[in-house]
Order: sequence, then C-alpha cells, then structure tokens
Amino acid sequence: MREIRLNAKEHSRFLEAMEQKMSEQDLSIEDLAEKIGVKKQSIYNFRTDTSRNPSRFISAKIANYLGMMPKDWR
Repeated sequence: MREIRLNAKEHSRFLEAMEQKMSEQDLSIEDLAEKIGVKKQSIYNFRTDTSRNPSRFISAKIANYLGMMPKDWR
C-alpha cells in the first residue's frame, strides 16, 4: 500500500485494530516506530490526530508492518 486515506471514523477504528495487532505481537510504540523507520513522535502524533486527514503514509507503513487489511478498520 502506498497510502491509506482515513476519515475520522476509520481513524478511530484503525487505531483500535493497530493496538490489538500490537498487543498480539507484543510491540510497544517505540518498537513499532523503530521497525517501520519513523520517529516515535510521528506515531504519537498520528494517534492523536483527529483532523480530517491523518498521515496517509504513516498509516500505510503501520498497516503493512502489522499485516492489517482494510476490512480491519472499515
């Protein structure tokens, strides 16, 4: 995936799915940031971003690494 566009509803569902996948794989935010190659602050900002356009590239990196599919957040 190159980018994932999330609206506010999908963003909250994406975060729930992300947290579930992280707990299944026993990952912390810091571990995830290191694995996908971004700063941990970028993930913290992504989690708190309730605007209409959260980072599409961060969400794609997270989804790819954690093995998330669109059905997980739609």
